[in-house]
Amino acid sequence: MTKTAILCCVIAACGEPSAVSPPVLNTAVAPVAVALPADAALGVLGIAPLTTRDLGKWIPAAPGPFLVEDALREGKGPAPSWLAIDRGGAEARLTYGETMQITYGCDGNQMTVSKLTGDGAKLSPGLLWLRPLEAAAWAPKALPITNGTTTAARRDYTIGPLTLELVRADAKRGSLHVAWRGRRVHRVPIERHDMDGADNDRVMDLTTDDVGVPIPEAAWSFANDGAVLLVLRRQAYEGTSFEVVVVNAETGRRVEGMSMYLYYCAF
Repeated sequence: MTKTAILCCVIAACGEPSAVSPPVLNTAVAPVAVALPADAALGVLGIAPLTTRDLGKWIPAAPGPFLVEDALREGKGPAPSWLAIDRGGAEARLTYGETMQITYGCDGNQMTVSKLTGDGAKLSPGLLWLRPLEAAAWAPKALPITNGTTTAARRDYTIGPLTLELVRADAKRGSLHVAWRGRRVHRVPIERHDMDGADNDRVMDLTTDDVGVPIPEAAWSFANDGAVLLVLRRQAYEGTSFEVVVVNAETGRRVEGMSMYLYYCAF
C-alpha cells in the first residue's frame, strides 16, 4: 500500500477532527443549605440581668436569669429545662421556676417575669438563647458583631457568614438586607410610625438607635455553622422590642414565637 493510501485510511477511520473542548475550571461548589428547624424547636429568648440597674442600658436588674413572657405556664407538666447560651458563648442549664416582679422602666413600673434556676452566675448580662435539651447537638457558637460603614443613610455589619446592610429609602422608611457570604437571602422592612408629641418630620438617622431601626443585638451560629440565629433590637416610643431571624445559605425567616417586648414608659 502506498503512503497516500495509508493516509486516506487513517482519515477515514478517524473522521473529521472534533472541536477542542474548553478547559475544566476548578470552580467552588456552593454549600448545601442546612434545613432550618421548625420555629417551635428553636426555643425562646431569655435575659441574664444586671445586678444593679443602669439607666444607660436596656438590660433590667434582677436576682437571676428570667423569661419575660413564658408560654410554658406553671402547673402544666414538669418544669422544662433549657441549655442557655449568652452573647459571649458561655453556657448553662436553666430550669423554669416561679414568677417574680422586678422594677423596670419609669414611675416604679413592675414587670412580671419567670425566674430561671441553675448556674446563671456564669452568664453575662444581656440576651440568652434558651434552646431545648434535645437541641444540644446544634453546638451553637456566639458570633461577634462588627460595625462597618456608618452614615445617616446607611449602616453595615458583619456577623460571621452574614453581612447586614441597612439602607434608608426616605425620611421614615428603609430596608435591612441580610446576605449569606454575599448572597442576599432575607429582607427586613424598616418604618418609623408617627406618634403624637414626637418629632415626626425629622429624617431617620441610622447612626443612632432611632425608633424603628433594627440593630443586631446578638447572634449565634449553629448546626455546624450551617445556620445563624440573629436577634434584632428595635427601639420603640414606649419600650424595646426584640425579633429573631433564623438564616441559612438559601433563605431567612422571622421566628414570631421568639419575639420579646420590654415595656419601659408611656411616651
